[in-house]
Amino acid sequence: MVNVLEAQDLDLVDAIPIDPGAAQAMRRGGLLARLATSQAMVYVFRFLAAPVLTGAARFLERKVAEGLVRIAAPEPESWQYVADEAALPLPGGRPARVLLLVHGTFSSTVGSFGALAGQPEGQAFLRSALASYDLVLGYDHPTLSVLPSENAGELARRLERIPFAEPPEVDAISYSRGGLVLRSLVESILPTAPLALRMRRAIFVGATNGGTELANPANWRRLADRYTNLAAAGARAAALIPGFAATGVMLASAIRGVGVLVKVLAASAVTDQAVPGLAAMEPGGPFVREINGRQPGQPGPQQMDYRAITSDFDPDTARASADPAVLPPGLLLHLADKGADALYGKPNDLVVNVDSMTDIDPALGDFVRDVFPFGTNGKVHHCAYFSQPETARHLMQWLLPVAARG
Repeated sequence: MVNVLEAQDLDLVDAIPIDPGAAQAMRRGGLLARLATSQAMVYVFRFLAAPVLTGAARFLERKVAEGLVRIAAPEPESWQYVADEAALPLPGGRPARVLLLVHGTFSSTVGSFGALAGQPEGQAFLRSALASYDLVLGYDHPTLSVLPSENAGELARRLERIPFAEPPEVDAISYSRGGLVLRSLVESILPTAPLALRMRRAIFVGATNGGTELANPANWRRLADRYTNLAAAGARAAALIPGFAATGVMLASAIRGVGVLVKVLAASAVTDQAVPGLAAMEPGGPFVREINGRQPGQPGPQQMDYRAITSDFDPDTARASADPAVLPPGLLLHLADKGADALYGKPNDLVVNVDSMTDIDPALGDFVRDVFPFGTNGKVHHCAYFSQPETARHLMQWLLPVAARG
């Protein structure tokens, strides 16, 4: 990165619309000239930094796998990318029943949902889902370099390649930023897309429907630090289950994504909308405002069945717990001292504030039909939802009766 205080040495003064007399004075040197040039360079680099960093994010995410992931067994090690959508097994004579999983920031299908297989209730849910749905699919995608709406557009194109004989009946589970991807698909793309499917029920787990304060550019480094530590803690909790082999894959997925963000941020301190996948989660930002407004042709509260799972993680409660799955006190002090409350000013799971998780088109009606709140607790932080038996039980309760109806 070029330091703006040294920018006058680049001889770029002529590229900036400055009064000729002032430009001549600047070339003669002096403190005033240096200040004026530095100020001009600030504007130049702020203008250039966003596209440069966006390109850097795309480059660093170039190896992030994108595509549908077929889940044919509960063990995350067996989950495989779909090489040929036309080869997927489909029923004849009726609509296919599909369960779709959409992961969160810095993650993947395995990284976000693999923890379900690390606890008995989660294993039971996965087995029941595999028996009740014709297809259980995840969608792996980049989360930093593109907007959630772009992810949703690519997801729609991949679903269109599946040769459904009749419009499929789809239920979905979204996590964190994945909620914005899923809503973009349902509310913005499907109403006018050639893809015909019936979205029956969608569940949002710790979703950033109203954004997160950690998506403000000034907090991106804090997000990277916090998410890495929480992902490690989540994997640690899953590892308590004997024989669970996916913890390394889950953790590697999170660290790989966080590494991309850290590398991008290291390139420059100027981050004006430079990482669009994160900027989309800025509370009150353009993306959140648009998705929470009326989209042309979008279904209303009567047509959509949205559910949510939320948690208010309280570090004081966690410190008082003897549960080995609870975050250790040292990590809590590092992550979630009173600074978390100062940042959010309201209950949160250390990454997303609770009211944001159900903030779905508030001016258009009540879209969320049911909520399971973990309430104030010392165990369920942002990366621990799918390690909890209560999460699996509610997924079972909410989804499987719908799947069985066909």
